[in-house]
Amino acid sequence: MRKIFYLGLLPIFYLISLSTFANRVVVKGTVKFPNGVVVANYPVLVRTDTLPANNPCMVSKTVYTNNNGLYEAVLECTTDIKKVIIGSKACDQYFLVGKEVPTSLVVEYNFSICAPNACKPLFTWVRSTDNALIVLVNSTPSLAGAGDEIVKRIWSWGDGTASEGNLIETKHAYAAPGTYEVCLKILTRNGCENKYCMKVVAGQPANNECRPEFNWQRQTNNGLGINTNSKNSITLPGDSIVSRTWIWGDGTVTLGNLIETGHVFPGAGTYQVCLVTKTKYACEKRVCQTVVIEQFKCQAYFIITIDPISNTTIGRNVKLNSNVSAGTTATDAIVERNWSFGDGAVLNGNVVDPSHVYAQPGKYKICLRIKTAAGCVSEICKEVIIELPKRCEAGFSNQSEGLKGFVNSTLSHIGPGDSIISRNWYWGDGTQLNGNLAVASHEYKQPGQYEVCLVIKTKYGCEAKTCRLTTILDLKAKCLPYFNNETLPDKKIRFNSGGAVSQLAGDSIIKRNWNFGDGTTLTGNVINPLHEYKFGGTYTVCLTMVTRLGCESRWCKTIKVEGGVITEDAFIKLVSLYPNPAKNVLYPVVWSKNPNVKAELAVIDVYGQVKWAQTVTLPQGNSTWQIPVQTLLAGPYILRITTMYGVRRANFYKMN
Repeated sequence: MRKIFYLGLLPIFYLISLSTFANRVVVKGTVKFPNGVVVANYPVLVRTDTLPANNPCMVSKTVYTNNNGLYEAVLECTTDIKKVIIGSKACDQYFLVGKEVPTSLVVEYNFSICAPNACKPLFTWVRSTDNALIVLVNSTPSLAGAGDEIVKRIWSWGDGTASEGNLIETKHAYAAPGTYEVCLKILTRNGCENKYCMKVVAGQPANNECRPEFNWQRQTNNGLGINTNSKNSITLPGDSIVSRTWIWGDGTVTLGNLIETGHVFPGAGTYQVCLVTKTKYACEKRVCQTVVIEQFKCQAYFIITIDPISNTTIGRNVKLNSNVSAGTTATDAIVERNWSFGDGAVLNGNVVDPSHVYAQPGKYKICLRIKTAAGCVSEICKEVIIELPKRCEAGFSNQSEGLKGFVNSTLSHIGPGDSIISRNWYWGDGTQLNGNLAVASHEYKQPGQYEVCLVIKTKYGCEAKTCRLTTILDLKAKCLPYFNNETLPDKKIRFNSGGAVSQLAGDSIIKRNWNFGDGTTLTGNVINPLHEYKFGGTYTVCLTMVTRLGCESRWCKTIKVEGGVITEDAFIKLVSLYPNPAKNVLYPVVWSKNPNVKAELAVIDVYGQVKWAQTVTLPQGNSTWQIPVQTLLAGPYILRITTMYGVRRANFYKMN
């Protein structure tokens, strides 16, 4: 028995040899998780071999396992069946295996599939209030995955001991104080296994295991007052502050546990302000700062609020509020406020909270000068940075037919009253098209993957650019050396040329030569090589294909690697695709960062031909869509999602 595993497009590998002839064959077996647990209601594809040399007729069935994980199918033909194909999805990979028909006329094959790695161990800990050497742990936050449950928990305490069983909550007594690494390992009914560790501190805390800290600032409405904040005070994990004592240095004290507080001093002078903290585990410490209170004068002060960016308004509105400005005493009223906005505009009088609209972006200096009834004058200035809304956004959809690429810029957006006055198309092969064509096309000289860019300019001077990759296949060629790629951990990229085909009858691929664009190559006939890039950057990867009948063709595409990982946009994500393989209906779950995003959903075959397409509007967040596939022929396909932010693709298999 030989297996061939592939992600993405799924070529079928056949085993050809002599076998017993029969026109009625029973195919059966079991489906289990790696831990031996059976899998019920799991789909298995069973069919005769499609090569005429093996089976003149074609019979295909999809059966499901029963509650004991067993499946069984009967294949019948009017002629002899020499070989059967059995397929299913295991560990997120779809594979087909060929089995010859034995003399017993019963073909048996057992599957072992991976349980989804959806389990996640988590726990919290605290020290016991009765004995600080005893640590209490709770693993209630742990996750087992949908339809699964945790059947085993192993606690490793970091002192050479461990507890095994399935205790959600438990405790452990340490022999000596110290810091220990506690680990929780879980195992689920479906075979998912995972581990999580964190450090715990056992024993009575030392005095240096807590540290009080505070900062202070003058009150804006009272020159004799200060506000304090102790949120940066530190304790060990599992401990907490239970008491804060504020000593103001003027003979007064504030008790309790106030994180933030304030105090008004009796007059100008120098005061020693102290904070004493005490924790649940009896760590107590003090910190002090010198506070100088000067003779109180009137003080101008204001706060700035900038309205959010909006594509529906002109300019940027800034709101100011000076009600925190103060006179020399509580009864000394402000009688005059003069505002200067930094763009040449001023406002005199006594307006407390004016607004001002800036028409141009830039850095502006806003100043406020106040005068009180007692004759005190104070002035303050602040800088504000104004960013105007981006009032245009370039966007386009693209598709190809043979060596010709087509683009449509109707996905571009501009602000109210504006209009696009130029569209420059850059085709990615060193040529460009200038002018203002909303819809355009370009004939490429050779197949490959090209980065097409659109630069738009509007009547009001807004300029925007967007780029997208387009795949060009020469469908008139006798052989098509197409490949795709995916990102794997540890800076590795998996390439897959399973979609490469020869259009000559009876032809087959005998050579695949890879050039990974970083100075390394791979010769032979490797369908899905794994390659690791040492550095981030842009690489042109090429595949040269040679067939048995002498057809030779080359196809290239450009990938971008940042830190060894191919970059992905963060605006549109294809969350999941189910069921896969699909029989009648395919359900993609799509996530969008923004609301009301126009998108095209399309089903593409291995030759790049669109078999089905529909335009939809994506809401913000996750949305599920229904795609009919019952009329498609059995085989591999691509689901393509096209938006102004780029293209998302996923492979699926259509079964009868």
